[in-house]
Amino acid sequence: LEKRADMALKPGAMEDGAISFCAARATQTGGEARYALKLLRKAGDLAEEAGAVKVLTKFCEQASKLLESDIVKDGIVKLSDQHRYVLATVMLNESPADLTTGRLYEGYRHLCLDMRQTPLTQRRVTDLISELTEAGLINAKMKNFGRGGGRSRVITPCGKVSNAEIEDSILECI
Repeated sequence: LEKRADMALKPGAMEDGAISFCAARATQTGGEARYALKLLRKAGDLAEEAGAVKVLTKFCEQASKLLESDIVKDGIVKLSDQHRYVLATVMLNESPADLTTGRLYEGYRHLCLDMRQTPLTQRRVTDLISELTEAGLINAKMKNFGRGGGRSRVITPCGKVSNAEIEDSILECI
């Protein structure tokens, strides 16, 4: 990464911690060198746009957020319509703290009917919730509602990207 930075930038155009930040962030996201290079390039672009003399760590942090947002948006575009309907139901829910599987299914079913689509069964939607959780787009945690209340999953949006960005991506696809 340092060799690439030396080839691409003038000497002294990189803050000391910036390359370390890019390398560490790439390690956290799976260890791909390509990601680190994209991050470094994006940070350089941000520094250039800001008229900065050096690529600072703060530009690397901003670049990381932008790349993560792009990855999530790309993932949403690749989802099936049914996955997007489930995700849209989660994102558009007004009280995310109490969105159980049953409530999510009702919202999903209404959204499908509004879109003139045939809703899947609740069991299949539960599978879609698991898939979206594995993809890191939503969080689903089991919650015990006490005696007689049973157990259910409580579904919340994932905090990786702002809700507005995800909602825009979903609505563009729907």
